Amino acid sequence: MNSQTYRSFSLVHSPGSIDNDGYSVGLQFEYEVEWIYVSPEIYLFPDLNDYTYFHTMLRLGVKYEPHISNTVSLKYHAGPRLGFIFRETAPCVYVNLGLETGIQLTHSYTGWFIRGSVSNDWRTDSKLWGNDPTQSVASGWLTIGKRF
Repeated sequence: MNSQTYRSFSLVHSPGSIDNDGYSVGLQFEYEVEWIYVSPEIYLFPDLNDYTYFHTMLRLGVKYEPHISNTVSLKYHAGPRLGFIFRETAPCVYVNLGLETGIQLTHSYTGWFIRGSVSNDWRTDSKLWGNDPTQSVASGWLTIGKRF
């Protein structure tokens, strides 16, 4: 397992949402040490269910990084997602709690990486368009970034 400390900046996107809901994009900063990662995230979805969606999220969890070659590193990760959703209607702040897991391939010499991950979040903003006060949302994520 790789025991170095890393920092990374990345762009994140949920590609499954383009057809139905339009574009969305987020920014992540990630700090990794030994087998733990911590990552604040901001995310914008301009027209999700007819309302602007913005969230701040703290991702944290465990990672495993087996040595596979000198040019490419592989990282598995899993952990909780905790944050707040901001919508343009009152009340404008909602809670988001979830779990995520994923895999990342990093070019060892340049630090550029691509990550695929999935999450399941419990969100409290669904009252805006339905009768249920909460909902569970499964999402797929594609992330591209640079590790330092």
